[in-house]
Amino acid sequence: MTQTDQLYKVIKDYAGLDGDLQLIPINKGEIVFVIKKEIEYYTIEKNSQIGKVPMEYLRPYNGEYSTTSSWHNLLFEIPTYEDFDVVKMLSGGNMGKTELVQLKLTGKQYVRKRVYFGKKDKQKADQEVSIMQKLSSRYTVRLIWSYIDRSELVMITDYCELGDLKKVIKDLQLISEGERLNRVWDLFAQIIKAVDFMHSLGIIHRDIKPANIFIMEDGTARLGDFGLAKDISVEGFVAVAGTLNYQAAEVWTMKRMTLSSDVFAVGVCIYELITGENPFAAQQFLY
Repeated sequence: MTQTDQLYKVIKDYAGLDGDLQLIPINKGEIVFVIKKEIEYYTIEKNSQIGKVPMEYLRPYNGEYSTTSSWHNLLFEIPTYEDFDVVKMLSGGNMGKTELVQLKLTGKQYVRKRVYFGKKDKQKADQEVSIMQKLSSRYTVRLIWSYIDRSELVMITDYCELGDLKKVIKDLQLISEGERLNRVWDLFAQIIKAVDFMHSLGIIHRDIKPANIFIMEDGTARLGDFGLAKDISVEGFVAVAGTLNYQAAEVWTMKRMTLSSDVFAVGVCIYELITGENPFAAQQFLY
């Protein structure tokens, strides 16, 4: 943690987090006073209010970056490809390579997705970046950085240490019913808050399932994998996509998906958490 006494400009809106008074909202174009800097966050003073904001929302007011130390550069600039060590390869690399990486300077681990230019999935990746930039919250997997490196689009996101909800489903079947229901209620509250936040922005996920709900080291749940997400704030519906056995029958009779389709998918996930089984037998993916 480093003390500082500098002015910074807000480069994009940040709404803060409901229930967390430490994280305060800021608006693009505002000039704020940074009191101290930490990994990923700045403590700022704005209109006599003191609180924290994620580092990606601020830039030095004069627009100049210091080159006096790699620590300072890391805080204010996007890290380069060489700033990370690869820990291991991860699954889920349909749009390129997905890796668990470690930031050399801090030792913190992240997930890095690399998408090669020239592939048809480049457009999907661009869309996912745009969606994730809008959806930063305590209930979603956050996009920390995105940038172009050589011939690749690189996305650096949160690393969810305990994997996805599939393992949780198995583990829950080993405890008493009372304990299991209490844990399911806790997870349901977090998942539905993530969905409610998405829907408040007019965004539909289209592929909510245990494999796309991730668990942090502290046991909290985060919704992730926004590759099929779409903004439907204007039309109100979108073409069918996702995983068949998490979709309601009306999705197929109407040949379209709405925000309610996500809610149905959450219900299927909750059923699985309680019983250990999916209520539908179909196993088919749609693109």
